[in-house]
Amino acid sequence: MFNLVEGLIDHHILGLHHVRDLPAHVPLYDWLFVAIGGVGLILLGWVLARGLTTVDMRTTPTPGRVRA
Repeated sequence: MFNLVEGLIDHHILGLHHVRDLPAHVPLYDWLFVAIGGVGLILLGWVLARGLTTVDMRTTPTPGRVRA
């Protein structure tokens, strides 16, 4: 989340600094920073969180116990 906010505010809105300060400013680096470091990490976290499953301990038999 920090990379997304910092990238948009510092790099694009205020123009305080850029990802790579080259003699010729290349906006592609700034946009890739926002895309990968901000949006990409948020989407990755969302995908990983959706993949987690919960186990209902009331219906899951414990190892070693035989259901009758």
